Amino acid sequence: MFVGARQVQASQIEAEDLGQYQQLIELQKQIVAVAEQNAATQQRCERLRQQMEREFDALIGPRRPVHEKLREVAAGVFGRLLRRPDAPLENKRP
Repeated sequence: MFVGARQVQASQIEAEDLGQYQQLIELQKQIVAVAEQNAATQQRCERLRQQMEREFDALIGPRRPVHEKLREVAAGVFGRLLRRPDAPLENKRP
């Protein structure tokens, strides 16, 4: 009778372990589904980002690098300074 009780307890433990194993499998399936959704969302996001850049470029025009803009601004500032009649020259001597 004692051996029979052990078998019942062992089968209950196996059933619990089997239930936990099935829960683990379900969680893994959910993880795979979420990973697939994430990949699809990232691809969709990248396509939207590219579309937005194309539309922005069509409206604004092509973007220039920052160093080109800075060079243009600096040239304009120095050009205006040199054209001013009261611009200080280097070491003016009377």
